[in-house]
Amino acid sequence: MAKIIDFSAKVLPDSHIWDTVEDGHRHDPVIEESIPTINLSNNPDDYTMILNQIKDACNTRGFFIVTNHGVSMDVIHRCEKECKRLFDLEPCEKMSVARKPTYEISSGYGSFLLSDCFSKSFWSESFYVVGSPLEHAKQLWPDDYQSFCDAIEEFQVEMKYLATRLTNLILATLGCSIEDEDFPKFENPTPFTSLNSYPVCPEPEKAIGLAPHKDFSMITILRQTTDGGLQFYRGKNDTEGQITDHWVPVPKIGDALIVVLGNVSQIYSNGRYRSVLHRVVANQTIHRHVMTYFHTPLANAKVGPLKKAMNEGDSSHYKGLECGEYRRFGS
Repeated sequence: MAKIIDFSAKVLPDSHIWDTVEDGHRHDPVIEESIPTINLSNNPDDYTMILNQIKDACNTRGFFIVTNHGVSMDVIHRCEKECKRLFDLEPCEKMSVARKPTYEISSGYGSFLLSDCFSKSFWSESFYVVGSPLEHAKQLWPDDYQSFCDAIEEFQVEMKYLATRLTNLILATLGCSIEDEDFPKFENPTPFTSLNSYPVCPEPEKAIGLAPHKDFSMITILRQTTDGGLQFYRGKNDTEGQITDHWVPVPKIGDALIVVLGNVSQIYSNGRYRSVLHRVVANQTIHRHVMTYFHTPLANAKVGPLKKAMNEGDSSHYKGLECGEYRRFGS
């Protein structure tokens, strides 16, 4: 349930002090070449190269950056502007559209759904948009809601198109297709977008913006407005022979978007691809905004390893369950 937090506080409240938070500043800044960056060219001659790059990124990282993604930057910039307008509202105004206290994903203001799993709170706030933003936008801006609705809805349309394209490419790297009988259809799924705010923190070494977690999506697409927070985990399952067990900071790279593999991709691939652990660290200098789009099958869609993704003689590592069951109980 959402609580009013004074993000202008000069001292971190006890409710937000974590006992163990890794120092997110101990690594050298990450340069663009350190993270798989894929140019989603529409040139047919580049198709095989793009598939190979995506396959390599899915095998070794579980995340990558895409450029030339086709999403209108005008739409993204308008969405960023509306995201800032939302979080600049007074706390009592944002609380007027607080999410209902339920496990199910619903629209409105509050902390991340993940926060219910921890005794300490995150130094962040979020606004979920499940479907249309109209109802809450009218409450927040009775006479000036249309620009917010237009920006969010156009963002969701363009992100869905990109997510569908990326899903097709990821499936192709597994030898699968959306036309396969055992692939659950993404027919008219309710769009789910999360607008996120990470305010400047007075004691970032004691706080965390968002705890380490994995997403339950097929893929998640992120747009961050600045550097300084998002990090991915490189652990012992990595296959590049590099130093393991560390966090990789992700910079904002021009107009690029960040793609994250979720648990559904791991299940579909029978574990060949791994969903990636990631977190957001707090910082003392920059108020960050992040817009996130989750591409997930319908709750009643059957999710399990795809037959064509399994090699001959492989056993299934996951039971075939409805998507909503995996989301509730984990994979």
